[in-house]
Amino acid sequence: MKANTNTVPQFSLKLKKSNIVPMKITCSTDLDAFFTSVYSKIEMYRETVTAIYLDSANNTIGYEIHSIGGLSGCMVDRRLILSTALTSGAVSIAICHNHPSGNLTPSEGDKNVTRELLEAAKTLDIRFLDHIIISENGYYSFADHGLI
Repeated sequence: MKANTNTVPQFSLKLKKSNIVPMKITCSTDLDAFFTSVYSKIEMYRETVTAIYLDSANNTIGYEIHSIGGLSGCMVDRRLILSTALTSGAVSIAICHNHPSGNLTPSEGDKNVTRELLEAAKTLDIRFLDHIIISENGYYSFADHGLI
């Protein structure tokens, strides 16, 4: 009988150091400050989705840029966002994406993704704190507008 040469891969979370200073998140202004520091290092002309992962005291564990899209859209994969939350041991998460147009009004797609992510996070006992949209004109917080 021939020996099996196939192996099963072992998964591991790889962390990269960044220049972003950890902070405690207490409100949407804190999220805006954090995500603005992240987005200052990437081009804002394309929509980008980023998530922040927090411990039980709302201190940052880390962040991940999940998707880089085009000029007017970007895919949001709830499974990837939540798998990182589970792997990192996060208790809470928040997401952010930018609007290169400068318009801070959420689209129906933005609202749908927010509802879907909120419900998916609930099933895993992960608090979904906020979804903010940033642009050069400021930010929009779904939580501040009663949508979370």
